[in-house]
Parts: sequence; structure tokens; C-alpha cells
Amino acid sequence: MRAPFVSGGEARAIKVPRVAAVQDGARNHYAMPVALRRAGILERMFTDFFVKSGSGVDRLSSLLRSMGVAKRAGDRRCKELDTATVIQSYWLTARQRIERLRREPLDVHYERLGLLTEEWIVNHGFRSANALMGFVSHISHGLCAAARRQGLVTVADQIIAPIPVLHREAAIQAERWPGWEQAEHSEGFDRLRRCEELTWDALDHITCASDYVRRSLMEEGVPSEKVSVIHYPIDETSLAFHDRRNRTGPVVVGFIGAVGLRKGAPYFFEIARRFNPKEVRFVMVGPVHLQKWAVAKFGGHVEVIGGVPRSEVPEWARRMDIMLFPSTCEGSAFALMEAMSSGLPVVTSPNSGSLARHGQEGFIAAYDDIDALAEYVRELATDPERRQEIGRAARQRCEQFNLDYYSRELSALFHRLVGARENARP
Repeated sequence: MRAPFVSGGEARAIKVPRVAAVQDGARNHYAMPVALRRAGILERMFTDFFVKSGSGVDRLSSLLRSMGVAKRAGDRRCKELDTATVIQSYWLTARQRIERLRREPLDVHYERLGLLTEEWIVNHGFRSANALMGFVSHISHGLCAAARRQGLVTVADQIIAPIPVLHREAAIQAERWPGWEQAEHSEGFDRLRRCEELTWDALDHITCASDYVRRSLMEEGVPSEKVSVIHYPIDETSLAFHDRRNRTGPVVVGFIGAVGLRKGAPYFFEIARRFNPKEVRFVMVGPVHLQKWAVAKFGGHVEVIGGVPRSEVPEWARRMDIMLFPSTCEGSAFALMEAMSSGLPVVTSPNSGSLARHGQEGFIAAYDDIDALAEYVRELATDPERRQEIGRAARQRCEQFNLDYYSRELSALFHRLVGARENARP
């Protein structure tokens, strides 16, 4: 299948994009490769571990899940992906697990993992692909450069604000809340930043999911024409809208994500202290990165659940009435999209990169503006009709940004980039 491309009055046949996707983990429920497949332009998906239906790993995974163990590994599956296009490596999975046991600086760790993946993919080959897509900081600049040398268009998604922005925010939180988290090694910051910059240089285009990240990229010197905002999708069909008006008992203000400084846990704790727990209950669901003493001393008004399997998140969202997410630095928090899709009004920060618009699908204030955030929570907590109205608007907002939307946007981007590459050839 070929499409015409016209330049200078002369028609030229342009190849349809064929994209090799590099997927780390089950990021965004495999939204990127699924969107490419729906557009008919997915050549193959490279990933470390994937459970193919009917395989021995599938049967073993089912057995382990029935025993209550290895629940997260069982989530590495996606019915919509044609298993013939999924290229995985148990060898790579084993090597990655071994590498994670090393006690080494973060920059060295990431570089080593990137090189392992790069070597595996280059040796396997791109086959008929004429484009490559992955995620910045999870796809090596060496792999992007190798793909470029073979004539592929290179694209990667900036999943979070650039490393210098992330580093600055982390330093602010560490200074405000000393000792709340185990200090991370910072000596590799310059190396991580340089790797990120090299990756940007090796890319033809960068996508990101929010204006917050786009502005951050431009602040770091990335040309505006090289960046497109393509919001992450949500599969609204997998999450039911819940009418919460007839509930009894305390209003539940929830959070889903990593309970740590970057996600604004201290601000969540402080807001919770301003409410009567008999009237408003605060719950945090997700892996806890804070020191135990900090949770014990400052989180007394908050029920900290801890990490849960991916498959259990919708049920936790169903139990909530409001989502409070005072994050300090994101790309576009997927937990917020899931919350909105289930009909939850959100109270969040601009740094979360949320789809929510102030006063329409929720309320937005600076993550450290405790007074404003608490007042928005109070406004929603005391008005069930308002919660329902905003929650329904949140659901409708998410329905605009579904997988079909994401597929159309990625398809248009790759057709434009591959077309321009073909047209530029002599």
C-alpha cells in the first residue's frame, strides 16, 4: 500500500509507515503499540517480557496468580496485540533482573540496561520497519542513532519533564522535607542529563502528553517545531462510570500512585489534617517510598494502603469520591486519567499534566498551595451534586482522548515524518 506525496508539482509514491515500537514494561497498558496497530502501521513490538495467550508462561502465570503470587507479572499481556508482532527475550528479562541487583549509581544502571536492550534489538534487526518509536530515558540514544543510520525515522515520547526540571523539583522537596525519603545518588545527574540530550539529538521528533512537559522541553533548548503534544489515551470502555451520589459514610478523598515526595505526599498529608476523619476519609494507594517514621508521624489522618496489582486499581478508584493529586513533577499522570474516566472529580496541580481543566473537570492549584487545594476538596466534599456534575464532565473529557484518538494522532505524525523523509531523498 502506497500513498501519493506531492512536492514541486511532481507526485512521488511514499511508503506507508512501518513502526518498530520499543515498549518497556506494560507502560500505559501498551497504549502506544496498540494505537500503532489500530492505525495499521505497527511492524513489531520489542519488549522484555510479555505473556502470550496459551503459552507455557501464560499457564504458569495463571497458576501463580491463583496462589496469590506474581500478580504483577500476569499483567504483562494485551489481547489486542497480535502475538506474531511481539518480539520478546527471556534472556533480556533475566539480565535486567540481575542488573537491578547491582549496587551502582542510577546513571550507570540506566546506561547498562539501555545498552543491553540496544544490543538485543540491533542484533535482531528492524526488518521492514522504516520508523522507530520508544520512550525517552528508556530507549538509548545509541539505538536511535543506529536506526537513523539505517534510514529509519526516529520518534520518542518524553514521559516526564526533562531531567534538569525533575532534578530541581526533587531538590526543592528534599530541602522542604529532609529525611522523608532515602537520599538518591546525585553524582550521576550530569551523565543522565547528557544521555537525555543525546537522545533528543538522535530523534527526528519528540511527543509528550502535556503542555507542562512541552514548555519544559523548550526551556531546555528543544526547538518547538520538534515537539508535539499528543495526550495519552484512556480505554474508557474498561472503566465504568460510577454514580456515587447515594453513598453513605465519610466522603473518600483518594490518591493512586507512588506515595513519595515527587507525587506530593507531604501536601496530601497536610490537607488531610484539616478535615474531620469522621466526615472525610483520606486514602493513598500505591507503593510507599517514604520512610516509615515520616508516615507514622505525619500521615496519621491518612490510610496508606501500599502497592496493589494493576488489575485491582479500578476497584480502588470505585471506592473513592474525589481524587487529590498534588504532584510536583509529571508527564501526564495516568492515575488521574483513570480517576476521571471512572467519574471522579480531581483536585490537582498544573505539574501533573492533567487533562482536567480548572472549574470544569476538577480544580487546579500549585502543589504547595495548601489553602487553595484544601478549599477545593472541601467544596467538593460538601456538595454531592457538584461532585457528580464535575465527575460526569471528567468522564466525557476522557472519552475524547481514547485509543482511537491516539491512533489517529500517531498515524498522522508518522505519515508526515516518513513522507517528509521520502520526499527529501534525491
